[in-house]
Amino acid sequence: MTIQIQRYKLYVATSTSGSAGPFGDQRFAFAWGLEDEDGKIVDRDSNPFGEGGKGDHTKGTFPAIRAGVSKLNGVQVDVVTSQEYAANLLNQPANERRARGYRKSNGKALADRDELSNLDAELELRQIAMAGRSPTGLIEANRLNSLHDWAYQKAKFGDATPSDWGI
Repeated sequence: MTIQIQRYKLYVATSTSGSAGPFGDQRFAFAWGLEDEDGKIVDRDSNPFGEGGKGDHTKGTFPAIRAGVSKLNGVQVDVVTSQEYAANLLNQPANERRARGYRKSNGKALADRDELSNLDAELELRQIAMAGRSPTGLIEANRLNSLHDWAYQKAKFGDATPSDWGI
């Protein structure tokens, strides 16, 4: 008897409100969409005001992933993102990240170490296997671009909805 693990693609996009300005008041937001094995979006970020905060757009990557897998258990998730840094981290085993204390090879702490540590704990608890990669093909690139546009609108204006961006 072979047990087949359900697979999903989680598209994750982040954006900022624009230039940080003289006071460093740049805002970020994220958007995500979860696709099943048949290519159907089965869940998506529906918060029109964005879940974000102040800072660089990369700060939203791991919270977006946590939100995107919040209803899943015992599955395989491929995270599709334009952020190579995040994809590379997701392709490293969590136990290796923990053993290094969430530090880079030069000993410096990872910028998102707390968020990554929280993500690792949640994935382990829910028995979710995860890998990261860039989009391949036009369909994935278009889906990610739509999410990026929506994340930008959320960061800048805070009042966009998924249907505004055809998501």
